[in-house]
Amino acid sequence: MGNNERTKNLLANAVLELSNKKPLSDISVSDITEFCGLSRNTFYYHFKDKQELVFWIYTTFHDKTINLTAADKKHSNTMELLKYLRKYSSFFRQAFSETGQNCFKGEFQKSMYRDYIYVLSKNYETSDIEEQIKSFIAMYMAHSSVEAFEMLLGIPPQDLEKYVNIYLSLLSNGLSGTIKKLNGENCQPK
Repeated sequence: MGNNERTKNLLANAVLELSNKKPLSDISVSDITEFCGLSRNTFYYHFKDKQELVFWIYTTFHDKTINLTAADKKHSNTMELLKYLRKYSSFFRQAFSETGQNCFKGEFQKSMYRDYIYVLSKNYETSDIEEQIKSFIAMYMAHSSVEAFEMLLGIPPQDLEKYVNIYLSLLSNGLSGTIKKLNGENCQPK
């Protein structure tokens, strides 16, 4: 791990630790840098603002863990992501509730949108579907997923598996049915 990565991890650990002591919205860049003994200049060398650091915490895990190309890994991908979000549940609940420019919820939705565009192109036959329609589907799925993940943070641990299976069923069946319909296949409900 290089110095840049070590420094980013120090800053990330600082904001995670501080969020256990006071609301994320009350944590300043100065609080973060003082906590880990770094300068504000060092912080701004690595991140443009606190929100970028918050999202970096999520994307670092996502990029190392989630395999979008493995259709058979949807369940384990979702469970791994939820375990991570729940491990830092207090922090991510606070992050989801913040509003404004570069807020976590908005960035999370953009990330999910990119994931769905990728999944659509790799896992479904969509060559005959207009790009604007694919974009609409991805945006709808991303928005729904953001709300679902925010809700899943509060589900009791013993019920999590059940809710993840429902979430994945809704995603898979809804997405498959929509693609079939757009491709002209008969997929009328019973």
